[in-house]
Amino acid sequence: MWLLRPVSLVLRPVSLVLRPVSLVLRPVSLVLACAVVLAAATDARAGASPRHAPDAADAAEQIALDSYELDALARQVPEQGKFECPTADLVSYRGASIKLHKSVRVHRAFVARLQQFEAVVVDVATRVYGRAPKKLRHMGAFVCRRMRLYPTYLSEHALGNALDLEAFEFGSASKAQRAAAPKGLRGAFKVVVDKHWSATRGAGATHARFLRELADALIARPDIFRVMLGPSYPGHQDHLHLDVSNFRSIDF
Repeated sequence: MWLLRPVSLVLRPVSLVLRPVSLVLRPVSLVLACAVVLAAATDARAGASPRHAPDAADAAEQIALDSYELDALARQVPEQGKFECPTADLVSYRGASIKLHKSVRVHRAFVARLQQFEAVVVDVATRVYGRAPKKLRHMGAFVCRRMRLYPTYLSEHALGNALDLEAFEFGSASKAQRAAAPKGLRGAFKVVVDKHWSATRGAGATHARFLRELADALIARPDIFRVMLGPSYPGHQDHLHLDVSNFRSIDF
């Protein structure tokens, strides 16, 4: 004990010297911590996709993006009870440049948007895989129902104005396509939204890149779809919801 006391006497002046330094650094650390929090919040706001409730104000602002036949169609319905969905202009569609795995009923105005979408898929898939998919697998288009989160509004599915896409089926690369196809992906395969959206290894990582690049390409084309929802949005972990509502909302 007596031997240790001289050591403590030596160290005490050192602690007294360091204490002012800690007092100086403490405000700096608080400033830095606040800066980090503010930066994170800014990044979150910048990176987050806008979500719009389909009210009249938002609709009026977003219609200016482009002109679409269904923009003026009333979508309000009673919150409860029976209602009717317009079906007069529904047509059967099976795909143009890429076939759907089975035909869907969609509004005739929506057909042109689907064809533009197929062209974007071809471009992105060719860049990533050296070829386009042979088939698009979906979970349906026309369904007469309300919006789940906004029960006083018709779903765009109720207008034949939406498609839920779950997978992309690729055939084997031809001899001409093999040079551009990634190794290990020259045979037939399937890109599944639920399985590959967040994949990070092997072929899955390539599929994730394809899905993310497709999402980016669609975001850059507001003349195709206005509402695009994916795995980040509740209830959409296994598909991409694509529609042309009278407001714009993106959350992949």
